[in-house]
Amino acid sequence: MDKVSKTINTLSKLFKENYIIISGLSGKDSICVAHCAVEALKKAREEEPNCLGELYISTTDTTIENIEVHNYILKLHKAADEYAAEYNLPIHTVSLKPKLFSRPLVEYIGRGKLLRTMVTASKGRDCAVDWKVTPCKDYIKSLKEKYQTEKILSISGTRESESVARAINIQKRQESIDIIAKTDMGLTLAPIKDWELNDVWGLIGKMENDEVESFANDHAGEMIKIYGAGNGGTCDIYFGNNKSNDKACGSRFGCYLCSFSQSDRSLENQIKISPERYGYMKPFVALRKFMNDTLFDNERSRSILGRDIKNGSWIKVGYNQYSLEYRKELLRYVLTIDAIENKEAQEKGIAPRFQLIDYDELIAIQYHWSREGGELKPAEAIAIFHEVHTYGKRYEIPETSSTPFEPKELDFGRLNFISGSGKVKYRYVDINTLEGLFSSEHTFNGFVADKSEQRVFQCHKVMLDGKMNHVIPFKEGKASAVNYELAEQYVLETYFDLEADGMFDRENQVCPSVILKDLLYNEVITLRKGMMNQLHQNMKRAQLFNAITANKHFGSSSIVDSVVLANSIVEAEYDAIITAKNDKEFKDAPQMCMGF
Repeated sequence: MDKVSKTINTLSKLFKENYIIISGLSGKDSICVAHCAVEALKKAREEEPNCLGELYISTTDTTIENIEVHNYILKLHKAADEYAAEYNLPIHTVSLKPKLFSRPLVEYIGRGKLLRTMVTASKGRDCAVDWKVTPCKDYIKSLKEKYQTEKILSISGTRESESVARAINIQKRQESIDIIAKTDMGLTLAPIKDWELNDVWGLIGKMENDEVESFANDHAGEMIKIYGAGNGGTCDIYFGNNKSNDKACGSRFGCYLCSFSQSDRSLENQIKISPERYGYMKPFVALRKFMNDTLFDNERSRSILGRDIKNGSWIKVGYNQYSLEYRKELLRYVLTIDAIENKEAQEKGIAPRFQLIDYDELIAIQYHWSREGGELKPAEAIAIFHEVHTYGKRYEIPETSSTPFEPKELDFGRLNFISGSGKVKYRYVDINTLEGLFSSEHTFNGFVADKSEQRVFQCHKVMLDGKMNHVIPFKEGKASAVNYELAEQYVLETYFDLEADGMFDRENQVCPSVILKDLLYNEVITLRKGMMNQLHQNMKRAQLFNAITANKHFGSSSIVDSVVLANSIVEAEYDAIITAKNDKEFKDAPQMCMGF
């Protein structure tokens, strides 16, 4: 217990120096740190009742965490709150999440971002930054503003003996057990840096046996069971069978969709060891396998149309993000997982243990689909929600081959209207060329309000396309957001009102992009300030591809094969056009003269 005492004394000293300490809580190592932090705060208050130091116990929920571990951590939050009340300690528990539009399922199903793997994540584990680091940084920033101090200190359960990589990272950050380091996260400390795994389990064992007082006394045994199941049985170190082996209870619980490793052995072991307790998580294994197996099955999963508009009017053509059809497929599977859990929870008389897609996430997904284009009718994401939750349809995740597909390029030569043959990575298509396929009566005006809308709504005047235009009213904020209560009302009530009014009937030639205007008008979605012009360009693109999808003149084959590829050009020709355009703009620009 010497290491425990040293950690408590170190943290107690910092509390008495008026540090605000944030202790992350996510698993076995961090529960030891949180225990030491709580006892250190209690010690500091006993010795100096007027010290200003406070403790925050935070958990970052990526929204795709191992459900059993995450729910267990939330029990520890509640236990810490109760302990704080008993001893009158300034302890605050908080669960952090990535911003709505950055959450994994919103990114994968909404934006069509590819599953992060060693191949697709060019910047390494950028998911850790988006889903864990950024929420923590934002929260630290808010605490600095709240307390008007730089003395906000983050402590973690990082240990040198965990792995070579962890040891290297600790050295890079110059973190120590009693010396504060300044990092990208602000001030940090690694108070159990020199602990071994048996030190961790030794403390947890003493918590379970009430040999030490801790907020986690009543929950330590459950921690041991969870890790034992993830390890494929019992925890050998805790039971003294293999004290020399630091890997003996090396269960690692993380995101159930994480594909940086070949398999989630801890999750699979949990299900195998105790199907009665952990079997409800089997769909996560199936979803992960399906997404892994189809990631490079490009014909099945990828869109050929790039999301971004380049150099004013050009779109990249080739294997890009997930296709809209594949995203619909994913949404059906995920909502089915939710629906089955809701039914089982109701039958057992318990609260659902998870909900993967909530109302705000559904609206965020619908937002991305509407701004990208290609829906057969407005609000398809919401319609799929009702297929599953209202009308009871279920979609089983199919069996797929575990033989990995290699990344490959599109064989443009397979299409007889493309000159030349062979595999190239990308071609390019000009939106203006595609718009020219339609008569002048067909306009793609983005968010510009037509005359009928101007008569009905008190429109805003916004600079779009270099001139002032009328736009249906919308709300702006510091960041794009979805109002949860309004999202729920929109999905459960407004959607059916619009359906009754014929909004979703393509025979009435209603463009699917209209749903995005309606979501903004009803303030379900708030736009980041200054974003309207970018969204306007996206909307024009969406309206164009919606029109191509709906136009029977182009035949029954896919819009890609029949229209887009037929009007695309090779990359060399695209580069030449852009270079010539830039040269002309430079020559035509007013030249500045300087006199001497």
